[in-house]
Amino acid sequence: MKNQQQRVTLDFAGNREAHCLDGVPEVGDFISHEGELWIMQRVDEDKAGPVVTCTLTTRQRLRH
Repeated sequence: MKNQQQRVTLDFAGNREAHCLDGVPEVGDFISHEGELWIMQRVDEDKAGPVVTCTLTTRQRLRH
């Protein structure tokens, strides 16, 4: 069965990006953004769909 993607807005300290994802990230999940590690803090809803608020976990850059 094919998963249906949905629009999810990720909020990185005010820098918002919309993505089409297979599911909504859960509180406590980690994501990399611009070479830094962020943690999902909260999931809210707006007119366009889920909005995931992310918090920077460390100031150290991730190595690729």
